[in-house]
Amino acid sequence: MVELNFNGWAILVAVVAANVIGAVWFMPKLFGARWMKEVGLSEADVQQAPFPRMLALTVVSSIVLAVVLAWLNALYGSASLGDGALVGLVVGLGLFAMASVAHYAFQQRTLMHYAIDMGHTVVVILVMSAIIGGWR
Repeated sequence: MVELNFNGWAILVAVVAANVIGAVWFMPKLFGARWMKEVGLSEADVQQAPFPRMLALTVVSSIVLAVVLAWLNALYGSASLGDGALVGLVVGLGLFAMASVAHYAFQQRTLMHYAIDMGHTVVVILVMSAIIGGWR
């Protein structure tokens, strides 16, 4: 079994990076307006959303994801930013994005909705894993 001696600072920075990427990714001028259209939300719907609860769930899930990525980077033997990025790409694209295809297909979601969501997911996982892998 691989011993998990993760770097707390790497975990913290990866969590912050994930949330910053999400905030930028879903800005109206980037993908936010198009994403709202794809999921059928109005600006009023977004304004009425329970933001503190959503943010808390996002931070907690980012922490769990960072710990899992730290374990996977340790298992892979990551020793650089590139190693971590490779682990992140495999996990993000190979696992998350591919596992989500059926959900989007059977929910009859658009390719654009899938591309926005999975683009965000893959970028977040890649960046988080690169930070963790490079900071071992």
